[in-house]
Amino acid sequence: MSHQPNRTRRLFVFPVLFTAVLMGNSAFADWWEQPHDKWYLKDDWKAGEVDGYAPTFTLQSNATGGWVVAWGNQGVELAVNGASVMKEVDRGLVYNADLTPFVRGAREVKLQFGPGRIVAEGELVDDRGRRYPFASGCDWNVPVAPGTRLASAAKPYRPGESFGAFHVAHNGLLLRYNDEERGKTAISKTLARIQRLRDQSIFFLRRFRPAEEILSFSPDTLWRRAERFSAMPVSEAEKILQEQAIPAQKEGRFTNAITLADKAGTLLAPAELATSTTGPACRSMSRRRGKFCQPCVHDSRYPACRSPTPRMNFRKIGLPG
Repeated sequence: MSHQPNRTRRLFVFPVLFTAVLMGNSAFADWWEQPHDKWYLKDDWKAGEVDGYAPTFTLQSNATGGWVVAWGNQGVELAVNGASVMKEVDRGLVYNADLTPFVRGAREVKLQFGPGRIVAEGELVDDRGRRYPFASGCDWNVPVAPGTRLASAAKPYRPGESFGAFHVAHNGLLLRYNDEERGKTAISKTLARIQRLRDQSIFFLRRFRPAEEILSFSPDTLWRRAERFSAMPVSEAEKILQEQAIPAQKEGRFTNAITLADKAGTLLAPAELATSTTGPACRSMSRRRGKFCQPCVHDSRYPACRSPTPRMNFRKIGLPG
């Protein structure tokens, strides 16, 4: 009897496990724990997919605003109190809308989704700040108290495999309608800045450099100094995001997460300046003007930037100034 099939299975399992180890936690991370500039793949729905969704609300006082994010297998149509809000046909996109113009001043609000199966979630807010969240497939008692953690649907919707831009890609725009969405967006966009520094800005520093620097192999060349200077703020910003901002977001401390993500973003500014002022565009301008760029930025949190003037002290990090 041949045992070749079992051997094949064992050989197949090893690369799968090895890949999972290499990917680490990112293989199981929510979309906002990964870098995004503008679009993202929405995989954190609380809502479920339903056939027909038309929630109605009786608010305790007049509505002042609201928002919704929705996907449909035949696109999304939405009417609020009979007024058309959206009529989209592309099932490859997740759509969002500000409901404020349609609900302001109303005490009774009816949402009507269509034309096919729908996944939708959002909230209304009244003039006392009370929140009325809603999600297809969920039955929540509203209004909710501040800090309430809302349970997901019995089967929250998750997009499956996609076969291209015109299939079911489920790409949506980053949202800022409430603190939870603002926290996700702030973290994800800051992670994107870190990725851009590592994968693009530093690459350009290495790629677009004079021939004499390439041949010298000197650690004191302009681009090497800028790269070393960028390392500390990038590392510190990433540490804040991974160890503080992301845990705060997961625990529902959304305002803390936003503050921490903003702090991490501020730390990245010197690194972005160091790489941009030694990049190819600045080199070209420097050749014409006979000097290097000196942006009016000063950040005393880093020794290289401690200067009595409000200008970045490039000489202290070894850059021409």
